Amino acid sequence: MQNKHIISRLDRWSFTTLFICIILTFVAFVPYFPLALDTIKGYIFSIGISLSLMMFIIARLYEGSFPIPRSKIIVAGFALAIVVFLSSIFSSSFTLSFWGRGFEIETAAFFLAAFFAFFLSSHYFMRKDRFVLFFSSILCVNIIVALYILFRLFAPSHLGFGVFDDAMTLPIGTWNDAMLFFAFSALISLSFLDLINVGKGVLRILSTVSLVMSMIMLIVGNFLTAWILFGALLLVFFIYVVTIERSTALEMRKIPVVSLIVLLLCVLFVAGHSNIGTLPSQYFKVSYSELRPSLNSTLTIAKESLPSNPLLGVGPNQFAVSWAAFRPQGILGTNIWNVNFTSGNSIFFTSLVTMGILGFLAWLLFIASIFYTATRKIFVKSDDITIRHLRVIAGMLTMYLLLAVIVFTPGLVIQVLLWVSAGILVAQTLSATDNKFWTFSFMNSPKKNFVSMLVVVLVLLGSIVFAFVRTEQFLGRVTLVHASQSFSREEPRGKVESLLSRSTNFAKRDDTYTSMSLFYTALLKQELNMFEKNDSLPDDEKTLIKNLWTNAESYALLAVNSEPKRVENWLFLSKFYFDSTAMGITGSLSNTEKALKGALVLSPSDPAILVSLAVIAYQSSDITAGNDYVVQALTLDPTFKDAITLQNQIKTIQSSASSTTTENLEDEVTSASE
Repeated sequence: MQNKHIISRLDRWSFTTLFICIILTFVAFVPYFPLALDTIKGYIFSIGISLSLMMFIIARLYEGSFPIPRSKIIVAGFALAIVVFLSSIFSSSFTLSFWGRGFEIETAAFFLAAFFAFFLSSHYFMRKDRFVLFFSSILCVNIIVALYILFRLFAPSHLGFGVFDDAMTLPIGTWNDAMLFFAFSALISLSFLDLINVGKGVLRILSTVSLVMSMIMLIVGNFLTAWILFGALLLVFFIYVVTIERSTALEMRKIPVVSLIVLLLCVLFVAGHSNIGTLPSQYFKVSYSELRPSLNSTLTIAKESLPSNPLLGVGPNQFAVSWAAFRPQGILGTNIWNVNFTSGNSIFFTSLVTMGILGFLAWLLFIASIFYTATRKIFVKSDDITIRHLRVIAGMLTMYLLLAVIVFTPGLVIQVLLWVSAGILVAQTLSATDNKFWTFSFMNSPKKNFVSMLVVVLVLLGSIVFAFVRTEQFLGRVTLVHASQSFSREEPRGKVESLLSRSTNFAKRDDTYTSMSLFYTALLKQELNMFEKNDSLPDDEKTLIKNLWTNAESYALLAVNSEPKRVENWLFLSKFYFDSTAMGITGSLSNTEKALKGALVLSPSDPAILVSLAVIAYQSSDITAGNDYVVQALTLDPTFKDAITLQNQIKTIQSSASSTTTENLEDEVTSASE
């Protein structure tokens, strides 16, 4: 009896933690502290899921068995999680693929946290009251966010909290993520209004207000993808209500007028996207664009990278490595030629690069299982009409979010919603069945007892380690931001150095190393600026300058050594050495060339690297090599301005008076490069 009480309490705490962390993930931010929203949200989500999972596992240990929902979606989700984990293990950088440099949503760590949110949701949302509580809370969040955005549109200089610079910067993510969220909330509102009999109480008022706010924001935002996905799922919902639902109802249901009106509005704004749809956004001066590779570019990267990593891909969070290596020729000359994208056209198609054929097939299996389960349950009759309605709503919402990750690359909030909604779909499909779980008992036989207990304890220990590492990452990021603020406020050097060292101890990543290098480089420049060019430096000053330069170099090299496949680290090292040439550091020019060649290996189609190599060659009096580099850059992109400018300047210098010396040439080229 006492065990049952403990189990009940642990399950209640686990659900509460899960619920609170998901809701906080949608809106959390730290006022007047420039910490990235994804870092804050990612940490809250990671810790919340870890704590919820720990309490769930401890409850199962008391119970003596471990239940797994008997669902195809669970099996498919587990297969996908296994592939993601294996892909991160066999990637060129396990740390970058699994943990990332912060809290990137492309990492295996985020994916596993999302999977366990999905798993826990499949257990805890079988009850109607929890279902209604969760989606009602989303409607409340929707109203608050919509009101905040509208206020900011009319008064953009107010309520920025030192974090949101303009009305396009939102607590829920990017502008496009917000539009997807508003469409999701509108589907919830319409489901409550036109499918579930919510009466005339608070839930109807909440649904109505949320629907109105969602439609206003969708009209103002004018995001075509959100309109299309919203309209497609609303059409399915409308057809379901006027056909299947009316035929199975005891009393003839009325045609869902509200859904019909909203559906017509969707058609209007999809058809008139480029004309009538632009009027509200022009009135509110809403202008937002989100760069991402085209589907063709993403498939091109996949085609080039798959031969060397066919089964498991290059690894989660490694799309940028493949993009740098196989950047499509067609984007050179466009305004995105130098953007190093971290993901492809959509999450689904990005998996072909990052997780290979197995990852792509695992995603296909997961998608197919959801669509199969969701559509199948629409046609299954149930004695309990409420259960049928909840299944339909969960299926529709999950399919909407799944389509979003197939055609787009949404941020953290939408991805969290996808996995939680999928878990709720599983919970609702099993809620009225007798055989809900595959149960692995710890009490049957010694062998099974040992193996089951071992797996459960390993998951428990893993969740503890996961929470610990995520906390270290978060503290490292917070300390790094604090150090940056202290440096910009010109606080004592020792304090800034101490903060940066602490950040490096928390998270030994390339970005913390580059921050340390930048700090010592800035101190070095401050010391040099205290003296005239021809001044004789005291011995103690020479020693200080030498130590500062050595520290700056060592951290720049550490950044390269920690993540040698990141072209940005090689470019950072080359810039450090190039800046060192002006300080008279022996060997800096040759070191710059070596670093640039290292970057060129990783990004062979980057004309800017070739131009930089040309500048180094000219400064080294190797005119032939410099000309060759310029020609290579122009071969890649005949319109590349830096290469054209440098080529014209060199031609002018070479065709000038024959008295032009090599020294004059070097001076001219140096001036041109600057």
